[in-house]
Amino acid sequence: MPFFCILLLLNDFYYICIVKRVFVISVILFSVLLPASEKQQKPVAEQQLPFTFDDNLLQIDSLMQTDADSALMSLTSFRPTEGSGEISSTFNANYQSLLISEALFKTNNPHAPIQTAVRFFDSLYACYPNNDAFAMLSARSHYMNGVGFYENDSVVDACKEYLTTLDIMENHFEEKDLVGYKAKFMALTYGRLGELFSDQIMPEQTIYCYKKALHYCKIKSTSKYGVSIFLYKLGVEYDVLKQADTALYYYNLAKENLSDSNTRIYRDIVASTSLLLYSLDKNGDSIFPHLKRIIAQTDNEDEVVTRYISVGYIYYKEKAYDSAMYYFEKVFYKKKDFLSKCAPAEYLRNIYLYLGDTVKSYEYSAYLADNTSQQYDNYVNISRLASLFQNYFYKGQNDVTHSKRIVIILCTLFVLGIAIFVYIRLRTNKLLLESHNSAQKKRESLLSEPVCKDIFSMVGQLNLSARDNYYKYNISLSDDIITDLHSAVLKYSENFDAVLFSKCSDLNNNDLLICYLLLLGLNEKQIATLRHRTYYAIKKQVRKVEKQLDIKDNLSDYIISILYT
Repeated sequence: MPFFCILLLLNDFYYICIVKRVFVISVILFSVLLPASEKQQKPVAEQQLPFTFDDNLLQIDSLMQTDADSALMSLTSFRPTEGSGEISSTFNANYQSLLISEALFKTNNPHAPIQTAVRFFDSLYACYPNNDAFAMLSARSHYMNGVGFYENDSVVDACKEYLTTLDIMENHFEEKDLVGYKAKFMALTYGRLGELFSDQIMPEQTIYCYKKALHYCKIKSTSKYGVSIFLYKLGVEYDVLKQADTALYYYNLAKENLSDSNTRIYRDIVASTSLLLYSLDKNGDSIFPHLKRIIAQTDNEDEVVTRYISVGYIYYKEKAYDSAMYYFEKVFYKKKDFLSKCAPAEYLRNIYLYLGDTVKSYEYSAYLADNTSQQYDNYVNISRLASLFQNYFYKGQNDVTHSKRIVIILCTLFVLGIAIFVYIRLRTNKLLLESHNSAQKKRESLLSEPVCKDIFSMVGQLNLSARDNYYKYNISLSDDIITDLHSAVLKYSENFDAVLFSKCSDLNNNDLLICYLLLLGLNEKQIATLRHRTYYAIKKQVRKVEKQLDIKDNLSDYIISILYT
């Protein structure tokens, strides 16, 4: 059954990938078909300003770059200079609003969008398009407005603001001028945009943004570990895309750029590298020491719980289900957001299903089903974000030919078609859950057959080990029991043998019997006892059947899944 559940989850991920790749193809088509526009020449004449910057605010702005806490304290006690005039007061009030928003953000305090300041600085920049300071203020206000939207879960609005920030910076300044603070600001903006796309599982767009952020971060670092952070995030995205060599390349670069191993980013790199290496060689014993060492290095409870996901995953793959359950349940009950709870819930559902605890399995299935609407919101966000990402590249293009319009229309229709298809797919989730429950009852009925109960009674209470001499147990399967077992299996899955033979016609009776016993949920030690064979002989036979059936994962999971198809 876990194999069947994983298939359903992979199906949903497959549809996400279709939507995602359609958007990427659209971006490539547009970039080939639409010409790049020249930046408009800015007027060179100086314009007299009807107001003045408050010197105290300018000093606070400078202080912000090194000491945000002190800047916030100064801002809360700031009072405009008397006699500066109404226009200057209005300007400095909006300037103060922007600085307060930045200070709150940098000191990890909650804040809201600053739309009044955005409108003010946009109108000011429109009146003075040659003024670098107003361009920066307009860009900064959009950036902070985006931060406010994102912290209030308005993902699409946040994306619009970040893209507007980049549009202002890239259209006002030449590339050679994007140095110092401006380069740092570009790195921060691309970094925030990359995080936004990453949260929506859009790795291609994420990689583009992180590479741009890395480029500017190398010009002016966002922090002491800024370059390593962006290298690590690029590794994660390539890891998601299953490009292991590229992911390892970026993980190693990120580690090489770190001078301090006692940091969160270093532990993140070690954890991700360990999991990737495990996925390649499946050697859990070599990975656990690294994970346990980095867990011991921190007292931060949230970080420790995050590491538990990695530990639980390896225990799950090693089929140490009791240990996996311990770590996954820690994560599920301590984490609050759906994205953090989703993976543990899926694994716990599969584990309890494998162990035959249908009540617990259903609880986690119900949790995942209840959050289907949130998944659909993510699909909608992906569609809207991809559209914004495309528009960012092609804004200002006016000379679109008839053939180019056709491409735009076709791409849009294609994307809408996929979006509708995904929506319909999600609407069927409840039906799939009902089908799953029906199939589970079928297996429970099979396990309740007299012959199955007889087999369970033979080995169910034995405490077996891999080194046991199985001949000391006076247990064996008679021909009558084997015949009854075959009949019971075909009673609840009449195509069971046919499915196996369709994948390999060379299976013999001993191979089929192994499959029947695995279907009952028996492990290889119990099967060895019933067959009067050594544990290693049965293990070898199981591997042979896996190879014959061309099964990449677990034979037991695959055998059980046949009942559900």
